[in-house]
Amino acid sequence: MNEQEYQILDELYFIISFDELSERTEIPEKQLLESLWNLWQKKWIRILIDYQTETFPTQEDFFKNYQQYYYFASKDGLLAHNSK
Repeated sequence: MNEQEYQILDELYFIISFDELSERTEIPEKQLLESLWNLWQKKWIRILIDYQTETFPTQEDFFKNYQQYYYFASKDGLLAHNSK
């Protein structure tokens, strides 16, 4: 886990929108987007279309709709974050 992934997971203990995550981390949008995709591929985060409905987007859908999603850390993500 790199420092940027750690910083993102640190904010994902609760469900959060992309805009709020971007504001809190101050990571440039392109880098944040790529890191979120990598974290999702590792199964360290969950992606939701609202506060209750998880989604499993294709890469194309993710990069098209990322600003509309909500994010939070998965159990595996929390374990990885806390073991660093």
